[in-house]
Amino acid sequence: SLQLSRDNTFAVFAGTVLDHRLNPLKGAEVLVGEGEKCVTDTDGKFIITYPLDKQSLTKSVRISMPGFHDFFRDDESPSQNLIYTLKPF
Repeated sequence: SLQLSRDNTFAVFAGTVLDHRLNPLKGAEVLVGEGEKCVTDTDGKFIITYPLDKQSLTKSVRISMPGFHDFFRDDESPSQNLIYTLKPF
């Protein structure tokens, strides 16, 4: 019989959130997939690591920050260099 095992190919989802002038946004709330949340650091960066049972080929992304329009998009996973740009009101 053929033995297949899953690895952590789709474990990491990471990126950077910028404003419309391409400055990093600290404190933007990033919601990925089914409720995994984090907040961007001083460099606008975030990272979420998924356990094996929550890994998938794509993830829905919602980013919110006071003073900016919410951002929605589906992105491929794993992705470690995604860049999101938020537009101000």
